[in-house]
Formats: sequence, C-alpha cells, structure tokens
Amino acid sequence: MKNAAVRLRVVLCLFLCLTFLFLAGCWDYKEIQKAVYTTTIGIDYSNSEYTVYMQALTFSNVAQREGERPAKHKSVIGIGTGKTLAEAFFELYKYEQQTLYWGHIMTVIIHENALRRVRVEQFIDLINRYREIRYNLWFFGTNSDIKEMLNINPDFGYSPYESVLMKPERNFAQYSSTKPVYFYRFIADFYERGKSALLPRITINNTHWQEGMVKSPQLVLEGAYFFYRDHFSGYLSSAQLIGKRYMNPRSIRMPITVWMNGKPAATLVANKPEIKHSYRIRNGKVVYDISIRLSGFIDELVQEPSEKELVEAAERKISKEVLETFRYGKKIGVDVYNLNTELFRYHYRDWQTYILPHSDISNTEIASVNVKFRLRYSGKYKNRLS
Repeated sequence: MKNAAVRLRVVLCLFLCLTFLFLAGCWDYKEIQKAVYTTTIGIDYSNSEYTVYMQALTFSNVAQREGERPAKHKSVIGIGTGKTLAEAFFELYKYEQQTLYWGHIMTVIIHENALRRVRVEQFIDLINRYREIRYNLWFFGTNSDIKEMLNINPDFGYSPYESVLMKPERNFAQYSSTKPVYFYRFIADFYERGKSALLPRITINNTHWQEGMVKSPQLVLEGAYFFYRDHFSGYLSSAQLIGKRYMNPRSIRMPITVWMNGKPAATLVANKPEIKHSYRIRNGKVVYDISIRLSGFIDELVQEPSEKELVEAAERKISKEVLETFRYGKKIGVDVYNLNTELFRYHYRDWQTYILPHSDISNTEIASVNVKFRLRYSGKYKNRLS
C-alpha cells in the first residue's frame, strides 16, 4: 500500500510538472511605459532613396486632466533613409533606444515626389504586410515638408492626437470640402478598374491664424491627387474640385455665395445632397444626365432678393460648378464623380465597349445637371425674403 501511495504521488508530481509546460509565461512581456508609440508615418522619395518620417507620442500627450493642458506638446520625430522602404524603417530601429510599437498608427502621409515616381503598390504592400498596422488609417498625400508638418500642434495646448492629421472628419463636418479617406477605402478604389481613386492632399497654411501676434501654422486639406487604372493621373485644387461636394451624399455643410447684379446677394449653407444619374449612348459616347436634390438655409443675407430668385441663382451656380469640376477631371483623364462605376458594375458590356478601349474618360460626357434646392428656413431672422 505504501509503495502504491508513493507511486501515485510521483505520477501526480510528474503530471503537475507537465502541465506547467503549457502555462503561459511572462518572460517576453514588455512594459508599456517603456515603448515608443508611433502615430503617423510619412514617406518621401528623392535621389533614388526613400526617406521615412515617424511621429511618436506618449500617453501623456493624449490622457490629460480636465482643465490642465501644457502650452505646447512635444512630438518625437524619427527620420530614416534607405534604398527600400523596409531598409529605411530598420534604420529607425537602429537608433531608437526603446521598442517601437506600430499598433497605434492613425495616419500615413505620402509626399508628392513619391506619388509621381514610385508605384503606389509598394506603399500598400509595406503598410499592409506588417501585422501590427491596422487598416483604418487616414491616408494623405502632400507637397509640404513632412518633418515640419509632423511638428505642428493644435493651438491652446491641445494634443497632436486632436489635430486634423489624426481626426480630419471633424473639420469635414464643419466645412465639407475635400473628404478625408481611409487607407482601406483608397485601396479598394485603387484596385477597382471602373473607379478613380482619390487621395486628399494635406498641407501647411501660415496665413489665417495667429497666436500672440505670431503666425500659427495650421494643417488643412487642399485638393486631392487622383489615380486611374493603377496610375497617378494628377492633382486638382479645392477650387477645381468645388463641384464634387455636391456629388457626395455625405457632405454636411457646404457654403454657397449667390451673386446678383455683380455683387454678393446671400450666403446659403446646403447639406446632404441626394444624387441620381442615368446614362445613354449618343454618337458612340456615354452621356449622363444628373439630378441633384438638396436643401439648406440662409446664413447671411446681403441684398433683398425674393425666395424664388435666391433659389434659382443657387441652383444655377451648383449646376455650373458640377460641370466645371467634371471638365477639370477630364483634363487629367479621371472621372472625378465615378459616374462610370455603376456602368462597370451593372452594365459591363457597355463599359467594355465604350469605356475600356480609352485610357482616359474622353468618351464620357455630362449632358445635363438638374438641381432642385429647397430653402428650409432663413435663420433666426424671419420674413426678410421679399
């Protein structure tokens, strides 16, 4: 009996020792306060060499006590160079004293030099291949100095985490011009043959804000770069793209200044347009008829037009701007409104016959833009419209 009891204890001990081998250990843990958390990646290309910029923040840049903010936040900027993108990133590893963590990246910026000289597939491959980087990143192009851009912080001591670079949707909700784009959305548009991919351009503005009589640089979305059929097509400014906001059902606030007798008559604010379009084949070309319905209110009334005059003037202006933006897109060979996407998806034979043989959209036209604008209210002032 004693021998049996001893043998049982030995078996139990061996069993417990074996189970310990399958327990999770902590030998490879990393202390979170000793890691460098990257938030933004910038990529440039010149002289056959890549330059990678990395912005890193600490938790103190994000988590703050209520009512307590420093005068300015400090970002850590890393710069690496190499013949390949991976080589440039590994140079950053070489000179960083702490572990770099990529799981908190929110934004990727590609300089215009790189967009024009390097195929976008290379950026997509590197960013998507690394397991820590997520898909829901904001994706921008730029023609500004990336290092200077990453050193710009919001005013009043707000964290860089609250900037346009990392939360651009707030600015778009207040002034709907160029819509920011997620990285995964750009990839989907880039690889779809029937679509033009849009990449917003973010740049530095030094003219509109001051702090203590000193110019306060701000980040702003100014126009967009376009890609069509896997190739870089060109750039259109915000002024050239002004008609695109009316063709985006997600536009929230669009200011429209109406002119009469050579002078401003009123400024309206329109929102959430409803867009419909149909096509027909005419003289071997794909011709579209567009219908836009939107509503809005009076933000400022300078003259005293009637409601009918004001609405008709707004409708004419919207129609004109939609057509002008389409023509600017044709000059660089892109369908800025992606009108042909529906043709590609649901009427493939027509797309294959009339669109595919052309490397641009020279075979696409807009015949008419029918706009219906409804004036919902005139603000806090009542009965001023004659």
